[in-house]
Amino acid sequence: FDHFEVIVVDDGSTDETEQVVRKFAESAPFSVVYLRQKRKGPAAARNLGIRHSQGEIIAFADSDVTVVEGWIENAVKHFKNNGVEGVEGRTEPCGSETPFSHRAHNLKGGQFLTCNIFYTKAILEKVGGFDERFQAPHREDSDLAWRVLDVGGQIVFAPDVLAFHPYFPKRPLSMLKSFAMLQYDYLLYFKHPRRFREAGWFPKLSHHLFHCALGITMLVALFAKVFPLAAVAGGLLVLRTIRSAKRTLKGYRADPLYVAEALLYCLLAPFVHIGMRLYGYLRFLPYHPVLRRQHQ
Repeated sequence: FDHFEVIVVDDGSTDETEQVVRKFAESAPFSVVYLRQKRKGPAAARNLGIRHSQGEIIAFADSDVTVVEGWIENAVKHFKNNGVEGVEGRTEPCGSETPFSHRAHNLKGGQFLTCNIFYTKAILEKVGGFDERFQAPHREDSDLAWRVLDVGGQIVFAPDVLAFHPYFPKRPLSMLKSFAMLQYDYLLYFKHPRRFREAGWFPKLSHHLFHCALGITMLVALFAKVFPLAAVAGGLLVLRTIRSAKRTLKGYRADPLYVAEALLYCLLAPFVHIGMRLYGYLRFLPYHPVLRRQHQ
């Protein structure tokens, strides 16, 4: 399959992406288009690529993904079936995994990961592309797929449309920043309450809430000078933190600094997790179906 173009959208990078792409384009046997925008997130970057695309079918792959030979051919053949507007590929993890690695995989379908998926340009234009309110790489792909399904488009899973997504190792404390993406769960939920419930994506927060309750109890007890209560709550908090860190690091040989970071992460993570979910709920509450109907 040799009739295609490659569009690279640079979402405000600060490295040598432009130079690398332009040098590659000089010798590439196909058209390579380089686009750049100020950092707006992956949804806006992909929309920019869609607007500049010339083909009838648009394939999406992330910058860290490796696709197998025949990736395009294996996907395009499915569009010959009536009603097929999207082809979801199989994404397998690769590389070395650490306790705090970022994971992305889609082994059985239904994940709609935009690192390995194809859509017709017509359906993307019909549903308005990606929702740019999703400013982080989280849930924007599910939102797009669900809107395609809502208008009657069919998305099929094709195991032979294979891509490999590497584990992205992170330090424990840097993982705390990832919790900021959780706010977009509520934008997705308020837009698609039924599909969100059917996907089973409501988190079980009892562990985090109990952890936070212990921390708050300890602080209030210290402020009120009820030291025995503060000692009990603090002791339980420390024990839970150690147990969580041991479970997370089980089987992984870590240096003392990594262990210390893991302990601090396990202490702080429940507070950050609950905080970002509360923030997301309040931020996107205006999009709640009930409030939208009342506004209309």
